[in-house]
Amino acid sequence: MELQTYNQLWTLLKLGSPRLSALFLAASLSLLGAAAMLVYPLIAQELIGSMSNDQGGSGYVILIAGTVMIGIVAIGAANLLLAKIGHDVSAKLRSAVLDRLLRLPMSTADSLKTGESLSRIMSDGDSLSSLVTSQSVGFVNGALMLAGSIAILFWLDMPLTLVLLGSLMVSSMAIGPAIWKMERLARDQQEQSAGLSGLLVNVLSELRLVKAFVAEERELERCRTRIWALRDSSNDMAYLRVLLESGVTFAVVLALLVILIYGGVRVGSGQLSSGTLTAFVLYIYNVVGPFGQIAGFLSGIQSAKGASTRLSTILNHNIEHSAGDIRADKGLSITFDKIDFAYPGTSPILIKEMSLTILPNTTTALVGLSGSGKSTILALLQRLYQPCQGTITYGGRPINEYSLASWRSLLGVVAQDCPVMPGTIRENVAYGVTGYCTDRDIWAALAAAKLADFVSLLPNGIDTVVAERGINLSGGQKQRLSIARVFIRDPSILLLDEATSSLDSRTEQEIYDSLRNLMAHRTNVVVAHRLSTVINADQIAFIDKGMICGVGTHQELMDNLPEYRELANKQLLRT
Repeated sequence: MELQTYNQLWTLLKLGSPRLSALFLAASLSLLGAAAMLVYPLIAQELIGSMSNDQGGSGYVILIAGTVMIGIVAIGAANLLLAKIGHDVSAKLRSAVLDRLLRLPMSTADSLKTGESLSRIMSDGDSLSSLVTSQSVGFVNGALMLAGSIAILFWLDMPLTLVLLGSLMVSSMAIGPAIWKMERLARDQQEQSAGLSGLLVNVLSELRLVKAFVAEERELERCRTRIWALRDSSNDMAYLRVLLESGVTFAVVLALLVILIYGGVRVGSGQLSSGTLTAFVLYIYNVVGPFGQIAGFLSGIQSAKGASTRLSTILNHNIEHSAGDIRADKGLSITFDKIDFAYPGTSPILIKEMSLTILPNTTTALVGLSGSGKSTILALLQRLYQPCQGTITYGGRPINEYSLASWRSLLGVVAQDCPVMPGTIRENVAYGVTGYCTDRDIWAALAAAKLADFVSLLPNGIDTVVAERGINLSGGQKQRLSIARVFIRDPSILLLDEATSSLDSRTEQEIYDSLRNLMAHRTNVVVAHRLSTVINADQIAFIDKGMICGVGTHQELMDNLPEYRELANKQLLRT
């Protein structure tokens, strides 16, 4: 399991593909800064010796100042470059995860939580980019500085070096267990954050529902539970970080005291010069500092391992089956041949042995009680889901053999919930259209959908920004906007999924005036809520419990299908 986690981490780091030339430059600058930090204590040793002999030390002071300045500038430049590399890695990882999320089959996407996916995109990418840039280079830089400092310390005085390392080893024994515990705490904190994000997305996106049912206190309590859980997890992580920082501080103080006491005794006995003792004190920070960098790297690995596991879970999902490169032509017949379907993870069969032929340039209505599977049929036609058994063909060829993009380009969908995307009216009308749409094209589509008069009265016209989820538009206006979107797309096959069921009778009639223009000379598949809207369909398929009970015109079904006749009579249709 541990090896698999590291493999996932390595795969994601390669996916982030940091520029090796930039990493090399950053590492070189870091090494230059480290070298400067290694050299200046030796110069300080010479300065102390020179002053002890009553010789001038101004040259050494200037040299120390110049060396330290070079180190500071080099390290600062390296950190800035590493920050830019890290942001590039984050952007690439986020793009890769978003690309996979957008291309997931609906059967997989349905199982994911929006807020948690958002957290994966925003937070987990940062953990990996930090590891591959600042923490990795810091680890290499720290290891080299640590090795260099220890080598110089042994050269200066072996007994004092052994005492220094012994005191550091004693103090670091308390730090080691905390570093390994950080992986579990980091994973818990990230999971709590993702859970809170998911809950907030759901609550805030349905704020009207919350207010309508006076559920503010209930949702606040649910969110507070998550918030406090995240607080507790963050506090645990904070305690651990304080422990690590305190351990490093303790190591510095202990090493400093030991060196000052033991070194002072040796200076007093003449076994050690004051300049060498000064160099040792300065080198303490060059030894302890790398310990912190190495600890940070090990801590970063623990956080990145948790992030890599979650990101890999998303990236390992299969994308939608796009089949070959066969392009779908217009004006062919659609055939459902003995289709069975159940949603993934559920046992009941929703569609059972469905067979139906839809001729080109005709209107087929799907009617039946709620839950009978009408909208699912449209989802299968869009290839959002795959049938469990049977085949859907277009022009005699299974639709899965057509490229996914060319197949869906034939379809235009007007849904019941009339989704609206963030942006302007112009952007919503032209949504999904390849190529450039002129203002004339936009206005023509709005006019065909009978929305042009309303848009012309807006201060910014087609450049008016639509509020989130279209809350500044009425239900009828959002529906007309959806119709305009399909007009400009000019599809060969039109899918209407109870497009007017939530509208009043007058608005419904106005929408159907627009739809009649849209449906002309196209193959139309209509899921109908009210039978009055589909009486004139070329054929009506009555669906009950996932099975087609009868197919025919309205009058044929009234004469021959009791279930249809009962539904029609309940809706007060005259026979």
